[in-house]
Amino acid sequence: MKRSLGDNKTKGAFTLIELLVVIAIIAILASLLLPALSLAKNRAYAADDLNNCKQTMLGMMMYCNDFNDNMPAPGWGTTADCWITAANPPALNTHTSANFQKDYDRQASWFTGIPATESGSPIPPRPGLLFTYLKNAKLFLCPIDVVNTKYLMRPEIISSYVWNGAIQAYGNAATPFKITRFKSTTILEWENDEQQVAAGFWGDFANKPSENGTTPSLSQRHGKVAQIGRIDGSAARELWVNIKAWALSATKPNEMWCNPASTTGH
Repeated sequence: MKRSLGDNKTKGAFTLIELLVVIAIIAILASLLLPALSLAKNRAYAADDLNNCKQTMLGMMMYCNDFNDNMPAPGWGTTADCWITAANPPALNTHTSANFQKDYDRQASWFTGIPATESGSPIPPRPGLLFTYLKNAKLFLCPIDVVNTKYLMRPEIISSYVWNGAIQAYGNAATPFKITRFKSTTILEWENDEQQVAAGFWGDFANKPSENGTTPSLSQRHGKVAQIGRIDGSAARELWVNIKAWALSATKPNEMWCNPASTTGH
């Protein structure tokens, strides 16, 4: 018996139910895959953070070798030259998408010592203390900050990272201590908590391990570990449980509270 033309047209076609089943399966597979992709992306960002910390710590070590073990200023306040910028970088304000690049270029010029190209940009007096050793301002930014809306709320946008104010007694010493005053495991650099955008927290380039006494100053954006730079020139992933214990300690010196002039490290 011969098949009709209509039979040929419908041969191999999917029913509506079959299509819905296929779509549902694809949606389930996608939902299973997306968390894995997100985790892989976060790990890539964390690897960038670790490299940034490592390069900066190596620059710090070279500076100390050249200056008789004296450390660069941590940037406790912005009125003196520090590891990242010359004194008194351009006026800090809350940024917008429209003015972000202009503001960033002007702040970055205080690291390079080279004026920003935009007409009317202020002229930096000199480079930051580590420019000779690092050169690239992009080493100071976590890739996540490029798409982080809270980033624009910070006065200071040139760096995602801060230094431990302990190297200048949290502002109570006239100059930084020599590197030989610290243990090799001392945590010098960390990524600041992006959830805390108060001017006092992001207005300069150094912090306490805990600014408010109840939560660490470090970001938790990468999960159960934090990327940190140590004073011996190394960088590492440190468990958040250890970071929290050190940052909230108030009784004795540790890897984070390490002011040599204080019995408690504070």
